[in-house]
Amino acid sequence: DSLTNARLASLAPLFDTVLVHFGSADVRELWTYVIGVFGAESPIHAIILDSFGKAAQEMYMTIADALRAEGLSRGLSRGRAEGLSRGRAEGLSRGRAAAKAEAVLGVLEHRGVPVSTVVRERVLATTDEALLERWFDRSFTAATSADVFDI
Repeated sequence: DSLTNARLASLAPLFDTVLVHFGSADVRELWTYVIGVFGAESPIHAIILDSFGKAAQEMYMTIADALRAEGLSRGLSRGRAEGLSRGRAEGLSRGRAAAKAEAVLGVLEHRGVPVSTVVRERVLATTDEALLERWFDRSFTAATSADVFDI
C-alpha cells in the first residue's frame, strides 16, 4: 500500500548516506542483502531503487552488473567443469568399448574364425561394454561368428 511504499522509499537516502560516508563496499553489502532477501524482481527492490539519488543509482547499476557477471562467470566455470568431466567419462567409456571390440575381433582373427564386414562394423559400432565383454568371452570357444554374436 502507499504507506509501505513511502516507508520503503525512505530507505533510499540510507543508501546515499552509506555511499557518501562509508563507501561503495558498504553499499554493495546493503544491496547484496536487499537482493538476497527480496530478490531482484521484487516490488520492494524496485521501490527502493526508484527513490535513489543519482550517485546511488549509478553505484547500484555497477553492483548489479558485477553480481550478474560474477554469477555468469561461476555458472560458466561450473558448466565448463561439468562438461569436461562428462566428456572425459564419455571418452573413456568409448575408448574402453573400442578396445574391447578390437579384442573380440582380434581373438576371432587369431583363432581363424571368419568375420564378415557387416559383423565387423557392428562390433566396432557397439558401445555397450557388458555386451562386448560377453562377446569377448564367447570368442575363445566359438566355432563361427554366429556363435559369438547371436546372429
